[in-house]
Amino acid sequence: CRGKRKGVHMTKNKYNTIFNRKGMRFAHLCLIIPLAHFAVFYVYLNFQSIMLAFGYPANGGDWTFTFEYFRQFFVEVTLPDTQIYNALMNTLLFFSFSLIKMVLCYLVAYFFFKKVFFHKFFKIVFLLPTIIPSVVYISLFKEFINTYGPLWKLLYTLFDYEMPLLTGNADTAKWVILFYTMWIGFGIQLFIYIGAMNRIPGEVLESGKLDGCGWLREMFRIVLPLTWETFIIYFIQAVASIFMSTGPILYFTGMAETLDTWTLNYYIFVQTRKNLLNYASAVGIFFSVLTVPIVICTRLILRRFNGEVSY
Repeated sequence: CRGKRKGVHMTKNKYNTIFNRKGMRFAHLCLIIPLAHFAVFYVYLNFQSIMLAFGYPANGGDWTFTFEYFRQFFVEVTLPDTQIYNALMNTLLFFSFSLIKMVLCYLVAYFFFKKVFFHKFFKIVFLLPTIIPSVVYISLFKEFINTYGPLWKLLYTLFDYEMPLLTGNADTAKWVILFYTMWIGFGIQLFIYIGAMNRIPGEVLESGKLDGCGWLREMFRIVLPLTWETFIIYFIQAVASIFMSTGPILYFTGMAETLDTWTLNYYIFVQTRKNLLNYASAVGIFFSVLTVPIVICTRLILRRFNGEVSY
């Protein structure tokens, strides 16, 4: 820099910055791969999917514009005995359980933030499921509840009860998967909550203690408002995937159609395997469009409860 009457003038130095001519060329070359990935796997595939919903032939041929696949969807989704209706109900059930899990995750994060007994050990316990592949956990869980597994032997020894195969029964398979998704842990979201709580100034918490604020009031009157931004980010993210909420159905039940475990996500997957691409595209587009106003309304409602907080 060199001083002038009207201020300070920054001199250019092509040797101490990458933003010279050669550096900009290199930066542009680095963008080729992500741009190509975006063009192929987002723009091209989504364009193809939209066209398929309106009758575009998946295997070539003449294209006749039609709303037939949407009409078929609207008819089937309103009939209680159809597979897509049951898939929609199961999806909403999985979504409600995901919201319960998110609230429980926040509560657990608060108690870790308060340094409960053995909190460091339990942090490791909650982190392990995110490190070990989910396929390993599912295999162990299935072996535990399968016929002649540890749970079956325990119930037979104590109560002389021969437990049926839980994942092969339509009355229990769905609830087993729901239990597994709740039991497996909270993942990285737990530690994000803890990090947001650790940012709260100690003076604020100390002031609450001096005013006689208990742990319950502290959590809802101090901690939650000051970490509201983090909470609503995860809440809106959950709402954005409301119609894609699912569990490891394929791992637990395979392609079984009689176990009442299907969700919309899995339903679309099965339709594509059957080469019913036009119908699957129509279903996906409808729920994608329906998600947009739901997310916007959710965000507006949450903002009314508590505004943006900075500290």
